[in-house]
Amino acid sequence: MKRYQKYLLSVLSGAGLLLSGCREEDTTRVAPATARMLFVHAAPSVGENVEVYTSDVVVYGSNNRKASLAFGGTAATNPTAGQRPVRLRLAEAEADALRAELALEGYGYYTALIANTDPNDASASAPVGVALLQDDLTPPAGGNVKVRFVHLGVGAPAVDVYAYANQPGAVTPATPAFANKSFGQLAPGEGTLDLPAGGFGAVTAAPFAEIPAGNYRLEVRPAGADPATPAILSATSSLTDGRTYTILARGALSSPAGSSGRSLGVQVVAHDPALY
Repeated sequence: MKRYQKYLLSVLSGAGLLLSGCREEDTTRVAPATARMLFVHAAPSVGENVEVYTSDVVVYGSNNRKASLAFGGTAATNPTAGQRPVRLRLAEAEADALRAELALEGYGYYTALIANTDPNDASASAPVGVALLQDDLTPPAGGNVKVRFVHLGVGAPAVDVYAYANQPGAVTPATPAFANKSFGQLAPGEGTLDLPAGGFGAVTAAPFAEIPAGNYRLEVRPAGADPATPAILSATSSLTDGRTYTILARGALSSPAGSSGRSLGVQVVAHDPALY
């Protein structure tokens, strides 16, 4: 009986080996890793809309038709990671205005700021470049948001940024949230954009600060000015628990001719991973 059991076990195990060898080959294809990029048009000198392409895919639009990104507009895309061509064109143009091969990390998040490169020139012939920021979009602690500030205001002085609750009786705090930031500088920290004329800059680390979520009043004053003096820029914004934001000073202090709607202002850009 024992001899029969051993024989039966050997037959069954051999059959198992044969069956395992006859399994269908797994032909499941793994999707290539992609990067996540958010483009922001913040160049007041560019009256035309801007078209953004990664390889042959239109970033902003559908059905492969050319589409436009107006001043202050944003567009999200997820190009395949690796060395990727990125091209910008002015609306209706037949040639690229800017082109670069960018090394993009798989599953990395980036913000691409289309901006003027001269802090004092927003004329129609002013040079334009693209600054690339690497984004850490891990969620903040419960009840908080993540924020950072970027100064892209052409002709504007160094500034202090105040943020406080937008509610009756609230007063400007004595200390700014971000202090003494000049054109091309980031906060928090001491970072500076890499913003070359006519090209794409190197990727810059751009951390965020955590603050409580809520409805805020944002005020921008010349650096060092008394908090009681009138703000040169102000805005209100509801910052939602768990979200991440970039606060931009963008536009031109002295608007070039025909640049209606591109004067100096504050823009709050929301980073939502679900949109990429």
